Amino acid sequence: DHTVDYTGYEATALDYYLNTASPFDEGLDAGGLGAIALSLYQDHTGVQDLLDEYIDWIVRDQLPSGGIKTRDIVWNDTTYPGTENAATIAQVILALVANNIDPAIDDFAEGNTNMILRLTEFQLEDGSFDWDLTDDIDGDSAFSTPQAFLALVTYYHYMNTYPVENNVFIN
Repeated sequence: DHTVDYTGYEATALDYYLNTASPFDEGLDAGGLGAIALSLYQDHTGVQDLLDEYIDWIVRDQLPSGGIKTRDIVWNDTTYPGTENAATIAQVILALVANNIDPAIDDFAEGNTNMILRLTEFQLEDGSFDWDLTDDIDGDSAFSTPQAFLALVTYYHYMNTYPVENNVFIN
């Protein structure tokens, strides 16, 4: 229904991120989605600081592989170790591109690799993407493949639509 006034939802979402949990607090995946949503509100007081916090974390913790590892997750009495996985890398790429940041620039490069190149290493011969390269399960057609596809297509569109001089690290 296009007649609904969504400003209440926007105000609630902004209030949540500005006063409860930042994209950094939410982690790479949910935080990436939050950073995508916040990209439209960069001029709102405090939003750029939230985005910078998330982006600084990515730069600081990027792995030598070019990817990034999720935090450990504690659920009840069990701690699940963080992983470097295709779905998370895809969410980070989408968050960066939504904020007009090229995830392949030097700020996001490790040696001769970056997040884009690392994500492509998760692709299997059949075209699907593996979620975790260190486990015994090959392929993840329902979860990682659509996210990786979306991230790579979005990045391709971004790089072929916007001039390179506009692709900057905002910090």
